[in-house]
Amino acid sequence: MSNNYKLAHFSDNSRSKLSASPFWDLTRAGEGLGLIACGRAFTQSLQAEGKACRTHRLLVYPMMPSEVHELLSEFMSDTLNERDETTREPTKFYAQALFLHDRLLFSRLPEKEAHRLEEQRSLLRTEMERTNRLVADAERIALRIFESRPEELAVWLMQKRAVGDNAVLTTRQAFNFRKVNEERKAFRAEFAVDKDVLLEGRFSTSRCVGSTGIDTLARKRNVSILGHFQIIETNPKMKIEITPLFMGSIVERAASEKAPDLDFTGRRQLHPGEVDQFSKADFSKRPTSAMLKEIAEMPEEEIKKNFAEIIGEPYVGLDWGGENSDLFTSRVTVEGKSLSAAFAFKGPGQQGRLTVARMGKNGDQGLRLFNQSIDIAVVQHYRDVDPAVRHLMDALARKNNAQYLIIDGATTAIIFKAYGRLAKTAE
Repeated sequence: MSNNYKLAHFSDNSRSKLSASPFWDLTRAGEGLGLIACGRAFTQSLQAEGKACRTHRLLVYPMMPSEVHELLSEFMSDTLNERDETTREPTKFYAQALFLHDRLLFSRLPEKEAHRLEEQRSLLRTEMERTNRLVADAERIALRIFESRPEELAVWLMQKRAVGDNAVLTTRQAFNFRKVNEERKAFRAEFAVDKDVLLEGRFSTSRCVGSTGIDTLARKRNVSILGHFQIIETNPKMKIEITPLFMGSIVERAASEKAPDLDFTGRRQLHPGEVDQFSKADFSKRPTSAMLKEIAEMPEEEIKKNFAEIIGEPYVGLDWGGENSDLFTSRVTVEGKSLSAAFAFKGPGQQGRLTVARMGKNGDQGLRLFNQSIDIAVVQHYRDVDPAVRHLMDALARKNNAQYLIIDGATTAIIFKAYGRLAKTAE
């Protein structure tokens, strides 16, 4: 039996699923979730130090973390969800609305609540007060919908769709806005994740939030849209008509942070320089052609091994067909804070630029990364990465309240050089 074991808390509900599984040992110990330890010796040390104040059942098994995490995802999803809810800091959504379809937003409320809000507005003395309250109420409804994490368009389109399919969805990207007449505007764009999907819609300027909303929703503008999406054509390209409920900016911040004044920028994408384990790398420098060539010729397994060693993850499992990720680790730190991360390595077997089409069917490899209880999803490629991949990962990160990190070939070369993973001739 190996000296190293993984300890994982599991719930009574999960226990029934595992009762017939060939795991090695069942014991009782204290707080042990996510720790690498040495079987009963660790259990005894916890008890000796008086840390077993709360008794948990713990499953002891001699497996690599990546293999273990796949099994946990399959057998113990309820426990992972429970952990995610209890360990992450609570968050709060903030909106900067440019357009609000108050009638459609209020239609999503229970009838009694919608009637109560209408009565409260009717008691206000002036039309301006009533209008301001209507906008505030509509914005709060939109925030509640965002807090429920509505489906992202990118995820919805991963399933086979047909003309007539529709849903309330959200997406964030650049749209081209134009004036139709004095009362209406239109917007249009190719979907940032898939250029074969055309997005378009119209809206009444009377529902824009003041003159700021009318003036800002013009020309090319990057906005978050929450709305009713319906497929109206699929040949030769898919065309989706959007009836917007909300357009503007929406951000999610830790509940302990102050409300953003003007900073409505997203924080989903993590830069490699923010990872403590990559602190030796100088990302201001460009890699040489020899460095890029070595990365392009380096086998995927070697790239994975090098990243694991740089991060300090000693347990690297073998790849298998049903995996959600190529490497799972809880040893990544950002500003000293430990975070769990899942890596997908796209080596030279994927020739050329990394596109969404090269990330599984409809990009579902990105989705599988987030099927695990993680803080960061990492996509590494030996060459350049198409912007559509970033849009996909951004959508998945928003949906799963997580961050993502893109490491292309140039960034890989810089990191590997800093940590002595390249041949001297390449440096």
